[in-house]
Amino acid sequence: MQKQNTIITPIQQFMQELFWKSIYTFLSLALCFCICFRYADVFLFHHAVVCFKVLPNIIPSFLTLDVTEALQSMILISIYICSMCLFPIIYYFILTFILPSCFETEIQYIYIVSIGSILSSIFAYVVTMHLLVPNVIHFFLYLDTNMAPTWHHVPRLIHYISFIITFSIAMQIVSQLPWISLILYKIWPFPIQVFNTIRKYIHVGALCLSAFLCPPDLYVQLYLWVVFVVCIEIMYVCICIASMYVKRLTKGDD
Repeated sequence: MQKQNTIITPIQQFMQELFWKSIYTFLSLALCFCICFRYADVFLFHHAVVCFKVLPNIIPSFLTLDVTEALQSMILISIYICSMCLFPIIYYFILTFILPSCFETEIQYIYIVSIGSILSSIFAYVVTMHLLVPNVIHFFLYLDTNMAPTWHHVPRLIHYISFIITFSIAMQIVSQLPWISLILYKIWPFPIQVFNTIRKYIHVGALCLSAFLCPPDLYVQLYLWVVFVVCIEIMYVCICIASMYVKRLTKGDD
């Protein structure tokens, strides 16, 4: 009997590769989460040291009011550490999936964006844990609020872990904005002059969005609007740099 030639179409090859990349990603996530959860108490202590250094007069322990509060905190910190550890691996899977269909200049562009994104993520985590979180805790706890006396004695575990993870995720998003803007500009290279004309309207839209997200407090609205404006300007600067880089590449090819 003659063997039948099985012809695999490009769409089938694409779906097979996507399927196996997804399987590898989920298996890596499960394995990394199990390892992180096994050492969750170590990660909890590592993040708790920040609070103990900021408040040296408190007892080195946290308050837990619910039976599952410690377990919930361990799961949260394990998920966050797992996502941080697997960020380069997921990047590698995406790159190996995309690079075969790219040109040489596009491959160089993707490598620059990928390395910069990973380094920005690590830098954002270090700055958040060692600089921003201690200063923010100092700022809020030494205000004349009802929460400050409780935190000065024994802070609650779930509130502290939720605060650190939320703050870290926000800083991770901010650190990835330049590289997201570079990717968007590569997909849709619109002229810089167009952004200059609609720039003020984007700022007004950011002000309306900040007013919608936190309507009662004017100061919080202004703070959120300033954050939006800073993020928009960071993306604008990165798009300008990308446009100059693309122009140089096109001149070099000519």
